[in-house]
Amino acid sequence: IQTQVTAYGGMYLFADLRPGDYGLQETPQSDWVRIHPNPIVSPVSGETMTGVNLGSVRTGLIAGLKFEDIDGDGVRDAGENGLDGWTVELLDSLTQQVIDTQITAGGGFYSFANLLPGDYDVREVLQDGWLQTLPDSGVYSITMGYNQNIGGIDFGNQLIRGQVVGMKFEDLDTNGVLDVGEPGLDGWTIELVDSSTGQVSQTQVTSGGGMYSFADIVPGEYEVREVLQSGWAQTCPVPAFYSLSVVSSDIIADIDFGNAQLGSIGGLKFEDLNGDGIPDAGEE
Repeated sequence: IQTQVTAYGGMYLFADLRPGDYGLQETPQSDWVRIHPNPIVSPVSGETMTGVNLGSVRTGLIAGLKFEDIDGDGVRDAGENGLDGWTVELLDSLTQQVIDTQITAGGGFYSFANLLPGDYDVREVLQDGWLQTLPDSGVYSITMGYNQNIGGIDFGNQLIRGQVVGMKFEDLDTNGVLDVGEPGLDGWTIELVDSSTGQVSQTQVTSGGGMYSFADIVPGEYEVREVLQSGWAQTCPVPAFYSLSVVSSDIIADIDFGNAQLGSIGGLKFEDLNGDGIPDAGEE
């Protein structure tokens, strides 16, 4: 019926109203939330009604970043990228009810907008195969004031990586099995190869009785192979490398390599002139 724009310190006035029932409502503005209901009034003839107020509060913002904490130190270092597709939840601190949910995007960013003053908790939904490194408590507890924007509510996560462990041994009986009494061989190079690229991801040299291990392996498909040394033949595995599927937090053991040292056989072919079976002088 009528529209007024507030002035003089927020005042408004609708005049020349016939007796009847009226509802009042405000037009919402960005970053504001109404805290009083829209009033319904019923003025009678000649009545001036005052104190019909509409209250709004300026809202706040909570924002942060979700990143891969490669070294697990709880700090976002150079080269540690944001992680998209992670769920972050906003909770009422008192009731622990989830108020809002956001999915990280655009390089790991998220934000909760249009927040009223109050106490909130912010937490992430942890995904399988990851450890949370930031924050230490796993959740942020925030007291939001009027018209307050709070940033830096960041979450760091480290991928739980796999491990491969094995032994390099001398296969004395060449049966391809590590038997009792067969010694480990130190100083041999073992390679971890990314199957998708064919590139060597890690290199280890056996030590401590032929032992080696690859740690901090990103989940994926790999081959493990040895660098064969001169004078040796590989007896284990057959074929000459292992094909592995490494998953988060997986420890794959007994990836062993067996080798037998090559020997030689030599002798003399001679003309046995006197037929005695012995190479005598003069028998070429």
